[in-house]
Amino acid sequence: MGQEVTKWFWKGFLTKMYNEFASVYDLFIDVDYKKIAAFYSEVFRKLDISPELVLDLGCGTGTLTGELKNMGYDAFGVDMSENMLAIAKEKHPDILFINQDMRELDLYGTCGAIVSSLDCLNYISDKSDLEHIFRLCANFLDDGGAFVFDVSSEYKLSNAIGNETFVMENDTCFGVWENEYKPPYLNMCLNFFVKSGEIYTRFEEQQTQRAWKRHELTSAAEGAGFEVCGVYNGFSFAPPDDTAEREVYVLLKEKHE
Repeated sequence: MGQEVTKWFWKGFLTKMYNEFASVYDLFIDVDYKKIAAFYSEVFRKLDISPELVLDLGCGTGTLTGELKNMGYDAFGVDMSENMLAIAKEKHPDILFINQDMRELDLYGTCGAIVSSLDCLNYISDKSDLEHIFRLCANFLDDGGAFVFDVSSEYKLSNAIGNETFVMENDTCFGVWENEYKPPYLNMCLNFFVKSGEIYTRFEEQQTQRAWKRHELTSAAEGAGFEVCGVYNGFSFAPPDDTAEREVYVLLKEKHE
């Protein structure tokens, strides 16, 4: 499969993801968004920057975007899933949400910080796409601005969830999450049943994540002109060990005098 065909395939695949899953995403994702927003704020403090405009890249249903706005930032969100953004706009009608693929990010100006949470870059499969995203983020950041993102680690995708099956259940939904790890990709099959009255409707979604090695991410970041200021174990300031499941990267764009 040629490089251009490969890019076309992955773009179409990613566009289809999170379509039906959008309706149950918030029910299944148990995340402390307030903690993540507070972590970002502390990162900015440690970097001695005070961003006003903050982009939530891959914002999904906008929960984190809302938390950032509650903390006083002029936050806005970008996501490629129209279904996710429809929910985000319903939850936060006062926040700007833009329907864009992060590989085609095109803003009207620059912002003080960009954050990207909960595996967004794991869904990027191609190295050239990854490098392009870093260049786009650098382009749309103010001089001295920060880009903070996280990925599920290679250890997590290969050991913690690779080739495992998980069952998720609550009062309105029942889901089965099956995984198959074929380095460096984790192929996921999600089947979920959503209750409406006495009837359950079944949805199925296929997703794929790539396990990026640390040196691949830092090399792409530095190639785009970022300084790698820190790599952390989850949303903490502890260094990651060999069994860290989530790695958070803090990048700083060079400040020009």
